[in-house]
Amino acid sequence: MDFIAEFDISTPILRETRNAVPGLVVDVEDLQLRSGKSPILVCWVECDDFEIIDEMLPTDPTVEGFEILATSNDRRLYRVALSEEGEASLVYPAAIEYGITFLEVKVIDGNTHISARIPDRGVLSSFRKSMEERDVSFRLKRIYRTDDADDTAYGVTDRQREILLYAAENGFFEIPRKITLGEIAAEFDISDQAASTLCRRGLTNLLDHTLASPSNT
Repeated sequence: MDFIAEFDISTPILRETRNAVPGLVVDVEDLQLRSGKSPILVCWVECDDFEIIDEMLPTDPTVEGFEILATSNDRRLYRVALSEEGEASLVYPAAIEYGITFLEVKVIDGNTHISARIPDRGVLSSFRKSMEERDVSFRLKRIYRTDDADDTAYGVTDRQREILLYAAENGFFEIPRKITLGEIAAEFDISDQAASTLCRRGLTNLLDHTLASPSNT
């Protein structure tokens, strides 16, 4: 039986940008590891002053470049290419080595909160030790079996669930499709890429918690 672990870590990624805006919230939607190219971080940013964000990102030592994918009320979806320093600070590759799946990554008030699916407690202990060897602080907040989790969640965030339900109800998964990705994006006032990312990430989490679950094999 797998476990869900919730923990906080420290990371220098976007630290200078985050420190410049009190109350900043960063909600990571996707992390793309590309062979021979800069990793891409796709994240929603919530704050009161996006001008400061756009001024700080070009000078942030962990950032190589960025673009704005979508704006929705008090949130913006950013596509951030990480610099070599930013790539070296990633903990996600280490998590992959240990068979750990990140379900949610959110930065609030400078703290990086992670919810992850882990094979067992021993794996989490090894991952924690590897973080400490890299001078990354690690604070476990909660750990519980997957069968103790909310069965309706399936590892899917509220935003992913909203997009997936709308897509299903309006025939996106039918053949032929009754609605396009562009129409879904327009409904939620986001870019086509953002809609695609939300659908793909949501479906991946859903499959990980259902068909890919050991109890269903």
